[in-house]
Formats: sequence, C-alpha cells, structure tokens
Amino acid sequence: MTRPEFLSAVYLKSTGKPTAPTSGRKYDQILALGTFYTRQWQDENDVDWDSLFDFFNVSGTVTATDEFTIPATVRKVSQQEGDVVRIVRTDGDVTEYQLVAPDRLYENRYEYAVAKIGSQLKFASAFTATSREFGGTIVVPGYGFAVFPTDDSTAIPVDNPDWLVVRVAAEFVRTDITRQNQYPNLLNEANQLMLKMRENNSGRSDEIYRPTFLLDDQEW
Repeated sequence: MTRPEFLSAVYLKSTGKPTAPTSGRKYDQILALGTFYTRQWQDENDVDWDSLFDFFNVSGTVTATDEFTIPATVRKVSQQEGDVVRIVRTDGDVTEYQLVAPDRLYENRYEYAVAKIGSQLKFASAFTATSREFGGTIVVPGYGFAVFPTDDSTAIPVDNPDWLVVRVAAEFVRTDITRQNQYPNLLNEANQLMLKMRENNSGRSDEIYRPTFLLDDQEW
C-alpha cells in the first residue's frame, strides 16, 4: 500500500467518501497520524517485528580496539536465541561472538563474547594487528526503523497496512464531532487487526529463526 492508497483508504473508512483530499488540513492530519501510528507499531510492547529484522554492517573495519559504534540505523540489537555478532574476516571465514549482558562479558565460559553498552559494541578483549579478525567487517543482527513514506511510491512499512488505515481512521473521527460515534467500533477493529499481526509474527519467530546474511554477494 502506497501513501496515496493509504490516504484514500483512510478517508473512505472514516467518511464514506471515495476521494481523499490532496492538500489542506485534513490531508496533513491524516499524514501526521500515519507517521505517528507507524512509530507506535514499530514500538509495540513485547514485539520484535520480523519484517524489521536485518543484518547491519558496522562502519569501517576491525581495528586495534575493543569498542565499535553500532550503526545509527539499528533501533535495537537482536538477542533472540541463535543471534550472534559476526566478524567476516579478510580470509572469508567468519568468527561468531555471543551477545551477553555487560556484567557477564568477562566470564571465562565465554570464549568469544560481546556486549551492547549504550551505542557501543564492546568485545571481551581488544583486537590487535595480529588478530585474525583485524581488518574484518562486523555484522550486527538487529531491528531497523519503520518510516512512514514521504513520497507516493514507497510502500507502507507496517506488516498489515489495513491496521494502520483503521487506526488512523479511528483517531481521525475521534476529533470530528459529527463522526465521533464511529470511534469505538473502529478502535475495536484496529485492536483485532493488531492481535492478528502479533499472532502472525509470533508464528514466524517460532520457526528455525535466523536467515542467512549477505556480504559482498557472499551468503553465510
């Protein structure tokens, strides 16, 4: 669903009129609500949306330090079972590092460990010029941001755009004295669609989880 399709769907759902405004207060209101509720979906409690999962490359290569900055495009580093931070070495092999809590970083039972501390990845020991990983690329599993489109061709990033349509329509009528009576039914419909999205997401997460990641046309 693109932004024009979203606008038309919201306006039809909330007013019964098939032609949505292309400018003005109502147009701006619908788009602002779309932005707000896309962010609400992204940050839904107790849900990591699989569609926002990706592998993110840390800028630059491994140098002689133990700390590296997590890319700003990473909203949340994934710590689901099976997820690890990988370093793709210059020889093409991969070293995997277990993500652990900061207070467990230096426990002896973790031969290869890394912790997220603020916006940094901190490894249990600093790399040196003789480390196998020196010069390699750090790959972080994580969840990106859901951004409401600012153009007319990009797809709505929400798993089920119908939820966004109904949720925005509910808020749109809530502030309209002539249509406020529709609000409870629309809100209930939106809540039901959210529950279904959560169920579908949980079903996918229960499968053997991590997909492969790509780096310079290589698959791991």
